Amino acid sequence: MRIKKALKEMLAGLLLLVSGVGLIGLSGLTAAAAEDGVTRLIRSEYQSPIPGREKSTIWWHFARSTTASGDTQVLVTDRDLRAQTRAELYYDQENALLQVDCFRRRRGQEICDARIYDGSAPVIMSQSLIPGDWLNRQLPFVPREKVGKYLVKEQVGVTVFSSRLQVTEKDVELVEACNRAMINSDNQALVQKRRLRLVTVNKVMGAGEDEIVLMRQLWAVGDSFWLYEEKGGRRSWRCERK
Repeated sequence: MRIKKALKEMLAGLLLLVSGVGLIGLSGLTAAAAEDGVTRLIRSEYQSPIPGREKSTIWWHFARSTTASGDTQVLVTDRDLRAQTRAELYYDQENALLQVDCFRRRRGQEICDARIYDGSAPVIMSQSLIPGDWLNRQLPFVPREKVGKYLVKEQVGVTVFSSRLQVTEKDVELVEACNRAMINSDNQALVQKRRLRLVTVNKVMGAGEDEIVLMRQLWAVGDSFWLYEEKGGRRSWRCERK
């Protein structure tokens, strides 16, 4: 992994200092089935929290390469340079997302928010501009019938945060996916008559086991990347190259 012990210790103090000012944490995707240099294109719409304000759109590039150790690095950039945000995502040879380095410009300087994850559980970021909270499962995508329950750990510097997640899946017909705007002109050609599977990730709260929906992803069975994702005020579609 890119972050060595000394860098971790240096970042720990920085991350604790800036955590209170709302730096944007980002989350990651993998282009697992793509060859080095191949770029995936994602279109994201963001709903403003201010009533009546129009949605904003950002186009994201996810470019894959292989590190000297054989792991995967995905560079995430804003195609139109509107967000002034980029990320470096690191996956192991099983395509599990283990590390996210997020870079954002603030007061003329680029600040890094580095986070380390448990590759056995889904990666869900509490704050995210870039879409791509990752399920951390073997690809290509294969349906799972049982409900998945996870104790998720996220490391920021030397601090570890834990939460409980529940992951459920169900089949979705193409007509329903289109009616719910999960399939549109961006990604319709990518469906290729394959079985569609909707994955929902909930956060389990308190002793009452109450659940809050954190994210939904629509997958085509046998694929290596989702077709659609929704989370909070953001909706994203995987696109054909434009």
